[in-house]
Amino acid sequence: SIAELERKIDNDSLEFDRLAAELQNKQEIIEEFIEERAVLMREQEAKKDFQDSARREIQEYHDERQLTLDKEQESIILKKAEVDEKEENVNKSIRELKEMQELLSVKLALLDEKESDLQQKMSKQSSNIRIWDSEKEELQ
Repeated sequence: SIAELERKIDNDSLEFDRLAAELQNKQEIIEEFIEERAVLMREQEAKKDFQDSARREIQEYHDERQLTLDKEQESIILKKAEVDEKEENVNKSIRELKEMQELLSVKLALLDEKESDLQQKMSKQSSNIRIWDSEKEELQ
């Protein structure tokens, strides 16, 4: 009958309103989830940007530090080369001085020998002069 149909329509209408309200509630939950997901995605993107920026800064610092270290090492190598060259020059000068000292020692020995020879000759000449003087006196 009609009353039953009207009750059934009312029940169906109530069920439809309940389902519509439930659907509306679920849509609101989905929208909240989408908004929260968007916020989370923005936060993750900001975090990623921050991490990328930090990595770049760290890499730049590392590159600058490495460049500084390379320059310092190059400077040290150049200074060591200068020191090595100076040391080599000093050692060469020492060798030359030793050679000169040896030559001077040889020349000094030769001069001592010549002096000794000259003293012997002078002594012999003095002796000869005395002999001549005594012979001269005898002859006079």
